[in-house]
Amino acid sequence: MSNDSKPKGKTSTYIAAVVLIIIILAGVGYYYYSTSTSMVTTSTSMTSVVPTTTAAPLYKDTLIVGTTDSVATTLDPANAYDYFGDNMINNLGAPLVDLQPGNATHFVPALATDWNVSADGLTWTFNLRQGVKFGDGSCCFNASTVKYTFDREIGINDPNGPIVGVGYGTIINQTEVASTYQVIFHLNTPFAPFLALLPFAGSYMVTPATAPFHEEVNYTAGNARGSYPTDFGPYVLSEWDRVGGKDTEMKLDANPYYWNASGGYPKTQHIIIKFYSDATALALAASNGEVDIAYRQLRSSDIVSFESNPSVTVWKGTGQFIQYMVFNTAIKPFNDPRVRRAIAAAINRTAITQTVFLGQAVPLYSMVPIGMFSHQDVFKLYGDANYTYTRQVLQALGYSSTNPLVVDLWYESSGHYPQSSDLVAVLKSSLEASGVIQVNLHNTDWSTFIGSNVPAGNMPVYILGWYADYIDPNDYTYNFIGPGGSWLNDGYNSTQANAVIAQALASRNETQRALLYGEAQQILVQDVPMVPLYQSSGFAVTKPTVGGVVLDFTLIFRYYLLYETTS
Repeated sequence: MSNDSKPKGKTSTYIAAVVLIIIILAGVGYYYYSTSTSMVTTSTSMTSVVPTTTAAPLYKDTLIVGTTDSVATTLDPANAYDYFGDNMINNLGAPLVDLQPGNATHFVPALATDWNVSADGLTWTFNLRQGVKFGDGSCCFNASTVKYTFDREIGINDPNGPIVGVGYGTIINQTEVASTYQVIFHLNTPFAPFLALLPFAGSYMVTPATAPFHEEVNYTAGNARGSYPTDFGPYVLSEWDRVGGKDTEMKLDANPYYWNASGGYPKTQHIIIKFYSDATALALAASNGEVDIAYRQLRSSDIVSFESNPSVTVWKGTGQFIQYMVFNTAIKPFNDPRVRRAIAAAINRTAITQTVFLGQAVPLYSMVPIGMFSHQDVFKLYGDANYTYTRQVLQALGYSSTNPLVVDLWYESSGHYPQSSDLVAVLKSSLEASGVIQVNLHNTDWSTFIGSNVPAGNMPVYILGWYADYIDPNDYTYNFIGPGGSWLNDGYNSTQANAVIAQALASRNETQRALLYGEAQQILVQDVPMVPLYQSSGFAVTKPTVGGVVLDFTLIFRYYLLYETTS
């Protein structure tokens, strides 16, 4: 779910390895298996447990969720590459394979009941669930639907979408219909995280009747169902209201044809999502009881205040959300790695995590998040607020207090990221405290920032965030570098880093993979095309009667698990 908007991708040849996994799991409910692949162990901090009963009288019919987030582009898996867009797909559609809620190391069957991989890692075979109906009640989902989905997304090849961003077209050689309910993926080369890629929103199934083969599906006023191409999920989108290109309200209704309806999902029949202009408005709505759940983005001070408020429950979970500073290495003077290193040394991460986020985030010294295998604190090389180093480097390049390095720093201002204005204010203060840097702040709304400015490559320095597409360090390395530059349009390309990452994907040895991704991090800390800032967890505030909130390492917000008791 990628950057906070994860746009934007690149293509390159993968050399990868696949961990041999044979899973035989069947049934309608969720069955669990413990994977031997190297992925981070996740945990969830919750104040209640999802109930097993589905007795209707226990639960309210409708829940209201408040957020400052919005859809960046579309709800089409071929294009959506932002957190909220991806998360809506997670609740409106279904993948072949899912992740067990609360545990990102466990794959569970969804539209596929079981699967296996060939010894050479090139062939993945999936047996499909039978009798799964489309959203209009027609029958049935089958192997042709899977082939249509992947052929469509790869064929559309949206340069700003997840298919190009992750490199589906270079990973998958062919999707074969082996029989009505068996599909086979033939890979170009072994790709170790292939199974982990399937729970990503970009891999969710589309419905041929609502997903034109050569066109993406866009928002259509007054036609919510015609505004997205997925079926098979726990919910259908019955209302989607926008004013001036900004989301105002959505309504989700339980899908009567959901394949796991007999398992008791979704817990709540209707979810209304209300969009608020900023964190202050969202916090007020939560305080006044206007919403049952407030999720993304509340200010840290509001969370602290809510923690002592007996009329609400604060939920906190583990997370892999990171924010980082990007340099456009094609724009002078940021084409000089010495300049980038000097700026990296002047950043005060403690001020960010303590002043801005009140300890609800932690300093991050690698693009690979804490808790994921291969993570190394490589950026500790430069220290925090290391002004001696900053001045030494920049003064050697001709900068001084009277001739400071000018940094035009861009950020989004519409509430997509937590406390963006506070974050950049601290960054400006810490950089200028060096005495040889002057920071000019610029901002725009999220849609313009990610939809226009990033693709145009016209911002010298800017702030972005990232959520994992799939839980593997490849997603935090490959996505930021590559031939001709990454979706960041920052002009950075490292042949050495590309080769190391290719080796990591080609290795079947977990220890070797970790060492190789560690080597990639060492390259990035020398080249400094971007600088990691902090890592934070997920927070939600609800009425005390609300349960089923799961905030795990995937950061998928599962509406279908939410419920509210009648008392």
